[in-house]
Amino acid sequence: MIKLITKKLLYGLLVLAGVIVLVFFLFQGFGDPSRIVMGQTGDSTTQANIRQELYLIDKKGEPIPKFKQLLFYINDVSPICFHSREDIQKKDLKGIFIGGNKKFGLKIPYLRRSYQSKRDVWNILMQALPGTMMLAV
Repeated sequence: MIKLITKKLLYGLLVLAGVIVLVFFLFQGFGDPSRIVMGQTGDSTTQANIRQELYLIDKKGEPIPKFKQLLFYINDVSPICFHSREDIQKKDLKGIFIGGNKKFGLKIPYLRRSYQSKRDVWNILMQALPGTMMLAV
């Protein structure tokens, strides 16, 4: 019985990892993600800020390789993470963190921010959850 439960849990985690990677590459595959997020309007400064927040460029303006972008994305959506003290404060991450400047932690997944409403996606989902539950019942 334990073997079956373990097998099902591992299968579920594998499917979840596949969905995360698929979503990442779908978002990356249709042109520059910062242009998709920003839309037709916006200046180069806004685009640079969005590109930095999406981990497309580093603080110096150099492009970040795709595999590193994927690792940053997985680190954000995963409940187990490594973040700097600065990232924890900037993103307002909620959880338990241990360590010095680079912290290991257990957190609520960070789904980044909505550029339309300027709010955390997690908060938007939690606001819509009661209505969704009412429809499900």
